Amino acid sequence: MKTGKELKPGTVIRLENDPWLVQKAEFTKSGRNSAIMKTKLKNLLTGYKTEIVYSADDKLDDVILDRKKRPCPSSAATPTRSWTPLTTPCTS
Repeated sequence: MKTGKELKPGTVIRLENDPWLVQKAEFTKSGRNSAIMKTKLKNLLTGYKTEIVYSADDKLDDVILDRKKRPCPSSAATPTRSWTPLTTPCTS
């Protein structure tokens, strides 16, 4: 469990059973009010983006994901239409 003040870009949290990626997090503390964290989130399943404001003390479920490298495109598959080669070569 993470608190609202621990959010940072790149963190994945779970909201309503969907994984959300924190794209931007801005901590704000004003004199009279409690501290808040303004976040921009992206749903990893649907791609939907939203902005949510959390209190610094809100508890959120964090998600640990396995990150895998995407395979390089196969050189055996030749496209029938014109295409441009990759600008950066794949590293194996």
